[in-house]
Amino acid sequence: MSLATASRTCYLLAAFGMIGGCGIDADEAQSLVDQRIQEVLAAERKGQKRRDDFEDSPDGTLAFLHRLDGLMLNYRQQAPEFLDPANPLRCTTDAQMTKTRALRKVEKDLARRIEGGRIANMEALQVWREQVYPLNYRIDVDWAKRKGHKWVAQKACLAPDQQWYRPSDAVNRGCCADQAACEDLLKGQWLSHGWSLEPDSKSFLYSASNEPWKPELMQRMTESKVGTQARFHCRISDMFLTDSADWIHCLGRQPAHRVRFRPKTLSPMVHRLQRGDAISIPLAKTSRPEGALFSLYVNGDYAWVADGDDGSTMKRHQREKRCPKSKDLSGDICRVADAKTKHTKAINACADIGDVAKLKKLAQKWDKAGQAKKVLDATEKLVELAPDDAWAYIRRADYLIQAGKRAQGVEILQQGLLNSVEKKHFAMVESVAKAAKENELIEQSLERGCRAGHKSNCKRLKKFKKKKKKKKKKKKRRR
Repeated sequence: MSLATASRTCYLLAAFGMIGGCGIDADEAQSLVDQRIQEVLAAERKGQKRRDDFEDSPDGTLAFLHRLDGLMLNYRQQAPEFLDPANPLRCTTDAQMTKTRALRKVEKDLARRIEGGRIANMEALQVWREQVYPLNYRIDVDWAKRKGHKWVAQKACLAPDQQWYRPSDAVNRGCCADQAACEDLLKGQWLSHGWSLEPDSKSFLYSASNEPWKPELMQRMTESKVGTQARFHCRISDMFLTDSADWIHCLGRQPAHRVRFRPKTLSPMVHRLQRGDAISIPLAKTSRPEGALFSLYVNGDYAWVADGDDGSTMKRHQREKRCPKSKDLSGDICRVADAKTKHTKAINACADIGDVAKLKKLAQKWDKAGQAKKVLDATEKLVELAPDDAWAYIRRADYLIQAGKRAQGVEILQQGLLNSVEKKHFAMVESVAKAAKENELIEQSLERGCRAGHKSNCKRLKKFKKKKKKKKKKKKRRR
């Protein structure tokens, strides 16, 4: 059987297994649907030539989107009218209200009920604006597979005080989910209240009927012979990371056209992508859950969105050359850095500008908090920038020895001792050497401190040498 011989009504019934009176089985019905889809695709391919040759660049994408705007300029879709079945005045005109005092009293008495219904209908209209109206602004290669949706009336509890309660919070609020379990005085009325958008396996998404059809945008592109740009190009305006998705906003339109990625896709790229960079993702012949290109309701307007999926097909074509280099910001980053700043960022910034004083101040704060890794990273830069700084060598040596790198730590501690001049530095070397049980370093520290004119070091040196002699004598006696 062909479509030429099947009636329109019989075809639609057959397409969904409603084959009574048509004389065909379910396999033939599915075959008709497949045949219809193939005919649409063949008609699209037959003799088509692209009238528009969009440049493979961000400017080309702007021209492409401008062309799509023009195609859809006169497209209008009527918003559904949601009536409130629980409002007894839903069909009453303003003239009737003006003429009839009793109706005005009823309106005043049911004000809370009516207002609740109005809010529920506004919520449904908002869902329509965000989820239904933009559907026909899509480029979706899987249009023939998309199943539709339908509006389903919901119920809520209208309590005796005329307040609406959803089923989730109706218990003990004048109604119960199981009304039979409530006492008479608590019973409210379970009435229709609001609407929800739910899947409908019997209709197709873009036609809202039993027949699959392309989104309105794709139909108009076919009629006007407008081809889909191979890649969606974007010059980055900004980048946002959210729990539901990662976003790149693009320069050139208001509201900005943008690229959506799966959550956490852009996290590893945060420091590589910046404003002004040019990137692109595949667009033509690309399969995505909501289409490769779709429209998103944003603050009362609609923005074009391309789906970048997991970012694996994204390319960066050009880096913005006018942006300041990371080193250009080092002075400001170092100046505002504190103990809570990411330590690698602060250390590198201060090292870039050679601010030894600020770097040492940060290292001392981390040392006081016992944050070994941060101190080691900071002192590594300090000993390069200030090779005469005894404190940096001594504290670095201490943390290395604690980390099990004894030989390296002792070597650095010796360098710290050579750089020591102040009394506190000799004391620090002595303390680290004692903990490491390096007696030779202890003695060297006391001797250098004594020669530097610190009398307390001279006294401790004498005591140290006496103890050393006693230990030698004890060893000789044992032998």
